[in-house]
Amino acid sequence: MAEITYGMNQSLMMSNVLSVNYNIVGDEIEVAFQDMIQTAVAAGYTPKSNPFYSCPHIGELEDGTYNITVYLPVHEYYLGKEEIMEGTAYNSYFLVPRMAGVRVTGEEAVDFDKGIYVLTKLLLDNDLEESTPVFYISSKINDVLYTDIMVGIRAKKD
Repeated sequence: MAEITYGMNQSLMMSNVLSVNYNIVGDEIEVAFQDMIQTAVAAGYTPKSNPFYSCPHIGELEDGTYNITVYLPVHEYYLGKEEIMEGTAYNSYFLVPRMAGVRVTGEEAVDFDKGIYVLTKLLLDNDLEESTPVFYISSKINDVLYTDIMVGIRAKKD
């Protein structure tokens, strides 16, 4: 059973972040992560943490695909003379200052569904709305997978 914790006043702040948009089917997120890492390393970049992604919508599109943006923090503080792949963006400073988030343990789809439910309820209960895509950031600590599901927030407009 998944454990879910939540928090307000969260932020996402990193330096030297590469990002690329992908259109994937279902469980191809790991393929997109590997592609991003391999391409960045081949271009001379050194990852400083795991990739993470954002999705501008919850669930799949009508054609069964997902549009995601994969982010990879790197040690290098520049974008090389030639882009590492079509559509690569580089942010020397990446900041989303006002966020709400949940942390989910587990790897099952139902765990993420529960996390999204808690996050949505948190926004509704506090009269907030999304101001960014939803970010998914996973990490493994002591063999337990944690996924932070975070979204930029603002007060609801009347």
